[in-house]
Amino acid sequence: MAVSMDLPATQRAIVANDELDYSIQDDISLPPLSPDSVIIRTSHVGLNPVDTKMVGPFVGAGATYGVDCAGEVVALGADIAASRRLELGDRVAGCADGMEAIRPRSGAFAEYSSVHGDMVFKLPECMSFAVGAGMPLRIATAALALFHSLGLPSELLDEQQKKRGESFDVLVYGGATSTGTMAIQLLKICGLRVITTCSPKNFELVRGYGADECVDYHSPTCGPDIRAMTGNKLDYALDCVTNEGTMKICYQALGRCGGKCRTSSFLLDEFQPVSFNAPISNCSLATYGTDTPHPDVGLEPYPDTAATRQAVRPDWILVTWMRGLPISWPAPFGTETAKPGYQAFGREVMPKLHRLFEEAKLSSHPIREEKDGFEGLLDGVDFLRKGKVRGEKLVYRTQERRSVVSAAA
Repeated sequence: MAVSMDLPATQRAIVANDELDYSIQDDISLPPLSPDSVIIRTSHVGLNPVDTKMVGPFVGAGATYGVDCAGEVVALGADIAASRRLELGDRVAGCADGMEAIRPRSGAFAEYSSVHGDMVFKLPECMSFAVGAGMPLRIATAALALFHSLGLPSELLDEQQKKRGESFDVLVYGGATSTGTMAIQLLKICGLRVITTCSPKNFELVRGYGADECVDYHSPTCGPDIRAMTGNKLDYALDCVTNEGTMKICYQALGRCGGKCRTSSFLLDEFQPVSFNAPISNCSLATYGTDTPHPDVGLEPYPDTAATRQAVRPDWILVTWMRGLPISWPAPFGTETAKPGYQAFGREVMPKLHRLFEEAKLSSHPIREEKDGFEGLLDGVDFLRKGKVRGEKLVYRTQERRSVVSAAA
């Protein structure tokens, strides 16, 4: 049975209007409660690069904006209540389906947000709402990239499996980005060796997240240096910047087949939650799932001129696919039915991520908290779009309300 606190009939939210622009509205209905979702009374919301991409055909009139939020659980769907993982009053962070015309009330930039239970993280006692609001999407993005697209075994996230595993090198290009710092942490939890690129001023930052080796991406020999550092055996690279220059460096860094034949993977990740994956076959043996690379393109197409190795065939993934629901975005991003394999992957890996998060084993990217609410948030989207935000996540405190008394529904 679903359970809920006493909730108001309407709320304040940032919603797309009929002109396909965004406005703050004070009379928006609350999101419906599905069996597998929770409703969060938001305290803070976080901005992500994907929020800057919600323009033109990605905008659905009447849909609520935003992905990341943190606050208090005020309603539990029947399935979530039965699982007993979450309770009313829990402090949580969540990754919502922002700007989704099929589920228009599901966005995060609202006083109340509906979030699929798999995408809800219980905050450890030491974590504030502000910090929590900057984490859900980057956790899901990095995990989907590493453990689904690149094919790294998620069992490595379990302590007992990590001890049995064999360590190897992984390159994270753009380690000082928000996706990069999360990817570094997950890779280190897996017991792997992380080489990352960033500006020298950020070497200390990425080492603090666990990077083993730092390379200045400005160096004209960056790619060859990494290739030499890894003994010409680098099998995995994650590019968190994605342009022609970064692709070139990753291609240069990836090694050829060493003593063993094994699959190499090259993943590009520019705009959360979109990333690209390219299987590379070593020793003329393609073993990455299928011999036929996927033909899809990303939110902003990668430069074909940078694809200098014939065996590399880019692919892309979308975090929203893990919900197993239709998506209203234009082709090829939208889907009328669930994407095969993604929901099952989410059900497998998300409990591992929940545990790591609740045990405070995942750290936030540097946070810049703003207190001017929804009004300031719209300005923040513009700052992010214009490249005025670097090296930190913008988080906004939303309009506060008084706590409400719990009641069964």
